[in-house]
Amino acid sequence: MVLNNQDLKIAVIVPVFNTENYLQECLDSITTQSYSNFELYAINDGSTDSSASILDKYAKKDPRCHVIHKKNGGVASARNVALDYILQDGSFDIVCLVDSDDVLAPNSFKTIGHLFRKFNIDFILSSYIRFDKTGIIADSKKIPHAPLVLEGSQIFDFCLGTKAFKERLSPAFSVFIGNYYFSTNIIGNIRFKESLKTCEDQDFRFKTLLNANRGLAISDVTFMYRQRSSSLSHSGFGVTDDVCMLNEWFDLYPLIPDPVKQSVEYFAIQCWWSSLRRAASLNQLVKNWTPFRELLNRMQKLFISDALSMPSSRKRIFLFSLGRHILNVYLRLNRKHIQKKVNTFE
Repeated sequence: MVLNNQDLKIAVIVPVFNTENYLQECLDSITTQSYSNFELYAINDGSTDSSASILDKYAKKDPRCHVIHKKNGGVASARNVALDYILQDGSFDIVCLVDSDDVLAPNSFKTIGHLFRKFNIDFILSSYIRFDKTGIIADSKKIPHAPLVLEGSQIFDFCLGTKAFKERLSPAFSVFIGNYYFSTNIIGNIRFKESLKTCEDQDFRFKTLLNANRGLAISDVTFMYRQRSSSLSHSGFGVTDDVCMLNEWFDLYPLIPDPVKQSVEYFAIQCWWSSLRRAASLNQLVKNWTPFRELLNRMQKLFISDALSMPSSRKRIFLFSLGRHILNVYLRLNRKHIQKKVNTFE
């Protein structure tokens, strides 16, 4: 039997912690979608403001809204609670993850449902808009394109911004997860790593996409990302989270095809350096030196590509070899330039 688009059931996960000022706008953007075959799982992660009461109000007026209250455990913990409910239910086709201060475009689910059917895919990543309290943040560097089918290692070339996609010009490229829509078939037992504070979404995305055969990148805007200085991604937590994440990926190397390993390696050396810069900008490089050194040693033993022999990599490895104090001075002297670049991999 051929199913129509409306038969695709979408699960929306919204972790909530003290976002009373933004939560209603987020929930309204979900509950007023033109596509109605969805259910919302809002996880109150121990909020101390009025977020809990706002959630309960929506649950009372809309049967598609499910609210779960729990002790504070972090965004990864909250998302995992929702994933457990959704995957155990077994009736959902698509999962999307929305932060409680972000907003969905009115026809997001209609667009996604149609494209999942049309292209027979495992995931979609869409275009998005950044905004803050002053309005939309323009990005003139992004170049819209026709729907782009991604298969095999090309999935990781695109999602990690390597090889043919290293310029990251697609409006669908992001390092967060709000513009991703996953088939439940590729999630399975994969969950967010709760020990990570700042890149748990990248880790989940990578592990999930290892199960994907075919995806789609689109220029349609389905998601609006609120940029605010008080969000977790702008805090000082998780200085070595990227290191932990990469080690997780390297643990999976026996299961990863060589073309995908190459994409990972080009990304990893850049991510390693970006993490060093971030540590220096937060005055935490010296005391966190050992994990960075151990990761470099592991990359040197493991890599099969030329990622470490590129001129930029050789320069960075040489600077690192001068030791923690010299590198720290170097990065601090270049601090103004570093601060402009430090969010590259956030």
